[in-house]
Amino acid sequence: IGKNKAEMSYPTLVIVITLLQVALVENLDCFTGRLGFGLMFTECSPNISYCVKVTNIDPEYVHVIDKGCDMENFCHVS
Repeated sequence: IGKNKAEMSYPTLVIVITLLQVALVENLDCFTGRLGFGLMFTECSPNISYCVKVTNIDPEYVHVIDKGCDMENFCHVS
């Protein structure tokens, strides 16, 4: 009985993992959308309302920049 339950849940697990990968790729759409270390605004993809934030160090000015998108779909620096 336990073996059958494991076999039945495998396709569900594959579907869930696939959906998570698709969501991650979509949410990283504007991850690289910034230019000039966050000094220029770049519009995000119209189907993305929020992108993942990441912290980088600007090698020229040596300060930390958070990159992401706000709910209005514009990348910003905070």
